[in-house]
Amino acid sequence: MNAAVEPRQLEGHLGPVQTIVFGPGGLLATADTERHLTIWRDGVRVGDFDLRSKSDKVRPIERVRSIAFSRSGDRVYVASGDKVRAIDTATGEVLWIFEPPRAWCFLIISPNTISVTQDDRLVIAFENGQIAVYDRDGHVIGGWNDNDAPRYAALLPDGRSLVGTDRFTVCVWDAENQAKIARFTLPERLYALAVSPAHPWVATRELSSVTITNVESGETLLRIPIMPGVPLVAFSTTDPVIAAGEAGGVTVFDLYGRTVMRCMEPGLKMAVAAFTPDGRWLAAGCSDGAVRFYAVPATSQPPPALS
Repeated sequence: MNAAVEPRQLEGHLGPVQTIVFGPGGLLATADTERHLTIWRDGVRVGDFDLRSKSDKVRPIERVRSIAFSRSGDRVYVASGDKVRAIDTATGEVLWIFEPPRAWCFLIISPNTISVTQDDRLVIAFENGQIAVYDRDGHVIGGWNDNDAPRYAALLPDGRSLVGTDRFTVCVWDAENQAKIARFTLPERLYALAVSPAHPWVATRELSSVTITNVESGETLLRIPIMPGVPLVAFSTTDPVIAAGEAGGVTVFDLYGRTVMRCMEPGLKMAVAAFTPDGRWLAAGCSDGAVRFYAVPATSQPPPALS
């Protein structure tokens, strides 16, 4: 099924949309490959930000790596290039910028991923293996180093356990006590990761499959064969379905591995997808700079007892 909803289409990016993050109160952040960030509220553009670096050394490795909203939505945190920025979503003011010191005075250290805990602290993982904890004003309040520091990460539903992957292992850390509590390896290299909003489950994207794992037990719960495509995976916020990139589009599967819907746009590619907070729509970032929304069929069948 390909149910494009034109009135729900958001346009205006200068390049392919690569990041989509929903926040509270109707907020949405989108970013493109040209390092432009747009903030929307209830579908209306309320802010545009040029994140491109002026440094010739940074520009070749520069991209928007992670976006996260504060719990109230008053701030959005962005990891791009070699900086983390905190931006006021109401005024557009850049509240603070953190740039990690260069290793050996010349090697650029980029922030990989940002997560926000239930008490509004930031957990940020960097390329050099450091995982740091900040308060909302950008002050460091803790941190540790780990060879398994994640390239992709998110918080589990408990709001304090960080799960992430360096593409070879999946690890779980207690962000409050700054301790690794689990580590396991999947059979294939990992290209994307998503966390269930309701269960201690992680969906990982391999080259030709999506695997759902219980990170409390390390048990593989489901493996869905898929066609090669853009390495994206996303859990629905409300229903027992997941989305994955596949052959130029995005496919939504239920938790039995059956296809629920297929989203494609002739002549376009989709680089990212995310479910709206109410679970009714799947938002996909397209190569023409637009974000398109697709109606997700209601799922009346309960999820399988994966746990």
